[in-house]
Amino acid sequence: MIEMLSQTLVSLAQAGGQSVDTLQSIQKQLESARQLSDIRLLRARLGDSLKTISDEAKRQRERNAEMLRFAQEAALIASETHPDSEIDPITGLPSPEKAEREITARSGADSIFYAAVFVVERVEGVNLRYGHSAGDQLLKVFGQFLVSKLPSSDEVFRWRGPSFAAVLNRPGTLETVRAEIARVAADCPQTVKLPGGCRWTILKLSEYPVPTEACQQIHRFVAEHGEK
Repeated sequence: MIEMLSQTLVSLAQAGGQSVDTLQSIQKQLESARQLSDIRLLRARLGDSLKTISDEAKRQRERNAEMLRFAQEAALIASETHPDSEIDPITGLPSPEKAEREITARSGADSIFYAAVFVVERVEGVNLRYGHSAGDQLLKVFGQFLVSKLPSSDEVFRWRGPSFAAVLNRPGTLETVRAEIARVAADCPQTVKLPGGCRWTILKLSEYPVPTEACQQIHRFVAEHGEK
């Protein structure tokens, strides 16, 4: 029986090596024991050893439970700190990463899609004067404004910094689309009450046969006109 217990303990990580060695020592002494007093002494040692093993197992269970709680808390913090990358946490719009994928996919010679880019001005000034929560609220309201002004077939995305991008499904000419977006931008200061205005540009995606070129052009426009 003791031999079986020793072999089992050897395979279990919960039991310390010292306890295994103790049981194996008791096993050898029992095999060579001849007198009743020796057997009684070894039985007492066996009881002490089993109690030690029980205490070790209890401590191991407590450590495992603590590690599990820590892992769960870490996972929760990570999910809150790094939310779903498909959604921008400030505006609730699709994220810049999703915008880049969509614009890249729509680029090419046969495309009838346009990309409209908007940069909200003076957001950094709002952040400095009123705090980042005010600047975030301004961006959220501007995003909602774009969604309300553009057809539901268009897709509005948060871009990086104080900027937004919209993918427009339009069979019309560049001039027609530019005139439409100019009207949307003209309504913006009155509707959103921007401290400044917004800069905007239009890209005809059929003019960007290399998939990444359109996104690179948007990055350059935002870097030139954005504040952060």
